[in-house]
Amino acid sequence: MAGRCLSGEALDGFATYAEAEPADHVVVRMRPEHWLSADPGAVG
Repeated sequence: MAGRCLSGEALDGFATYAEAEPADHVVVRMRPEHWLSADPGAVG
């Protein structure tokens, strides 16, 4: 999620901070099994 808001050095710094303080953070790793998508141009 942080990768959507941060990039480059900011993301690296946040990741380093988050790994150094594991008691204060929760890490959720997910791998999608199915992608849901829609074509907004198809709606009339």
